[in-house]
Amino acid sequence: MDLTIKLDKPAISFPLTVPLSTTVDNLKLQISLNMPSKAPPQSIRIIHSGILLKEPDLVLAAIGIADGATVCASQKKKCHAASCTNSPAIIGQCTYCGGKYCNKHRLLEDHACAGLQDCKRESHNRNAAKLNSESCIASKIAS
Repeated sequence: MDLTIKLDKPAISFPLTVPLSTTVDNLKLQISLNMPSKAPPQSIRIIHSGILLKEPDLVLAAIGIADGATVCASQKKKCHAASCTNSPAIIGQCTYCGGKYCNKHRLLEDHACAGLQDCKRESHNRNAAKLNSESCIASKIAS
């Protein structure tokens, strides 16, 4: 089944081909993989014909979504941490995973960021380069 996915932010549309047996949850996953911001699937809302599709196990064909239909998708305005149920003001965006987090989950360790190892590796390399640049040179000490 060929669908057109229309995003609200950024305001773009893209084609998506999915099997007829695709559920709402699987569609959210496919949309999240194709979104420019790579938002987590649990933060995506799907709207078709003015109806918010909440049931995760509903099959798209059973809802009446036909081949060539346009489905609207938008991101929930809440913390992207899987365990967070709050919808407070968003404090910041993670530069490694792209998620937007509340004050409680803004640190990489607190939202179990997939880029945590990359961050640690970058910090280690940066500190190693700084230490190497500050090391004493034996020829300067002897003279």
